[in-house]
Amino acid sequence: MSTSTFYGEACFVACIILYAQLVSSPNNAFASASSSASSSEAEALLEWKASFQNQTQNNLTSWTYSPSNSTNPKANASPCNGWTGISCNTAGSVNMINLTNSGIQGTLHELSFLSFPNLAYLELSFNELCDTIPPQISFLPKLIYLDLSSNQLSGQIPPEICLLTNLEVLHLHENQLNGSIPHQISQLNFLSELALSHNSLEGMIPASLSNLNNLTSLSLHENQLSGSIPASLGNLSNLTTLHLQKNQLSGSIPPSLGNLTKLTSLSLYQNNLSGTIPEQIGNLKSIVFLELGENQLNGSIPPSIGGLSNLVSLMLRENQLSGSIPQEIGNLKKLIYLQLDTNQLSGHLPQNICRGGTLQSFTAKANQLTGPIPKSLKMCKSLTSVFLQDNHLTGNVSEVFGAYPNLKKVDLSHNNFYGEISPTWGLCPQLATLRIVGNNLTGSIPPEIGNATQIQELNLSSNGLVGVIPNEIGRLTSLQRLNLDGNQLWGHIPSEFDSLKDLEYLDLSTNKFSGSIPSILGDFSKLHYLNLSNNKFSQEIPFQLGKLFHLSQLDLSHNSLEDQIPSEMSQMQSLEIMNLSHNNLSGSIPKSFEQMHGLVQIDMSYNQLQGPVPNNKAFQDAPLEGNEGLCGNIAGLQPCPSMENKRATKKDRRLVFIIVFPVFETLLLLLSFLGIALVRKKRNKEQDT
Repeated sequence: MSTSTFYGEACFVACIILYAQLVSSPNNAFASASSSASSSEAEALLEWKASFQNQTQNNLTSWTYSPSNSTNPKANASPCNGWTGISCNTAGSVNMINLTNSGIQGTLHELSFLSFPNLAYLELSFNELCDTIPPQISFLPKLIYLDLSSNQLSGQIPPEICLLTNLEVLHLHENQLNGSIPHQISQLNFLSELALSHNSLEGMIPASLSNLNNLTSLSLHENQLSGSIPASLGNLSNLTTLHLQKNQLSGSIPPSLGNLTKLTSLSLYQNNLSGTIPEQIGNLKSIVFLELGENQLNGSIPPSIGGLSNLVSLMLRENQLSGSIPQEIGNLKKLIYLQLDTNQLSGHLPQNICRGGTLQSFTAKANQLTGPIPKSLKMCKSLTSVFLQDNHLTGNVSEVFGAYPNLKKVDLSHNNFYGEISPTWGLCPQLATLRIVGNNLTGSIPPEIGNATQIQELNLSSNGLVGVIPNEIGRLTSLQRLNLDGNQLWGHIPSEFDSLKDLEYLDLSTNKFSGSIPSILGDFSKLHYLNLSNNKFSQEIPFQLGKLFHLSQLDLSHNSLEDQIPSEMSQMQSLEIMNLSHNNLSGSIPKSFEQMHGLVQIDMSYNQLQGPVPNNKAFQDAPLEGNEGLCGNIAGLQPCPSMENKRATKKDRRLVFIIVFPVFETLLLLLSFLGIALVRKKRNKEQDT
């Protein structure tokens, strides 16, 4: 036995002996305290208050000695007379301390627990209590309710806490407690609520907790507990809440949990649980929340789950479940949340998946599902979110979905849907996200889409859409992301775009848009991504783009843009990636680009640029080929002429002028004389004849 273990056991035994003496002796400290309960309790409370770090910033201004003519004011003090958070029994002894959210900064070590023999209720949650829980807390023999949650308590849970034999509620959650769960807690026979969540507890869950026959709620989530779930927990026949999520638990789900017929909430998600979901889960007839997601569970979904008629939330996401989704899930008429995504599920969706008309959130993305959308889903007016992306679902997208008054988010991306975009989406007044990426959509974008004025993200990329962008898109004034890339859209960017002031992400690449890039894009002050590449845009780059101070990525490549690069673009100080390649840009690269310190990647290849390349590290490895006139100290380019070379060239030109001009004058004079001589000679001949 280690020294620390021996010391801990010795302290525990000593506390038991002291506790027995205090309870059994007729002349014990509790009897003495009862004779002058008010004064001793008041003194204990005031001494505790005096130890607080924030004497003037708490809610305990009423804690003070009452004015009196007595020479001993302490003798007249009574916490039962209007002290905040203090209640007393008929004998004038404190039986309740409720100081939740009172702004206390301090410890429990200065509180004399021995002074409160009748205390039954101690509520100190939502304060800033720190340091450890003192073992002396066990000197509260009548305590039935203890809540120290939402503080900054640290250290281990003292095993002496088991001496509080009348305790019914123990809340220690949301602190910084560490170590293991003391097995002595299993001796608290009257305990009905045990909440130790949101700490740093480690080790295994004590199997002895199954001795707590009165336990109705066990919350151990968000710790670092490991090992398997004790099968003996299935003996807690009164349990209604079992929360073990967000730990490091492993092994399989014990079939014995199926014995917990009063259980309404079972949360085991975000652990390392493996094996299959036991068929006995179907015995939890009272279950309302069943959350088994984010584990390593395999096998099929038990059809017995379809018999859980009270089920409201079923979370099985992010496991390795396979096989088909049981049609019996259609029997869950109270189901509101159904999360089956990121598994290996196959086959068709259940036909009556919204049989009860209550389904709100349905996600089955990232599986291997096939077949059509169930008709019950089209009529499911309660839907608020649907995520079916990354499957192999089929059907005419214009026919299988209806109008949903409460729908906010829908993602049908990367399936095999075909047909045209239904105008019915405009009848979804709450719609904020519509994604139908990578399907086989055809036809044009319906103008009715402009009626869904709450849309924040519209992504119809990688389809076969044709036609122009409807002017009605300008009505989507809440739009933040617009992706229409990878289609066959044509025409100009509508002037109605000027109302999309909240736009942060715009991708119109790989279409057939033409005309000039509208200068109104420079007014999108929140824009951080702009991609207009692989279109037929012409004319110059609008200098107004320089106002896009938050833009981090700009791609205008593979168009027919011409003229010079606006120097105003250097004002985009947040720009990291810029691609202007494969255009007809001419002139020099603005020298002001040297001040774009955030630029890490640039491509200006295949234009008609000339002159020196700016001294910016982003240009060192940048593709610049296809520009015959560029020069600089960069691989693949000719060095630019230096100033000395320029001065020498100018001097040579002057020297050539000095030499050549006199020679030219001399030759000109000779030719002039020769011409005059020939003219005279010709005249003389004419006179002789």
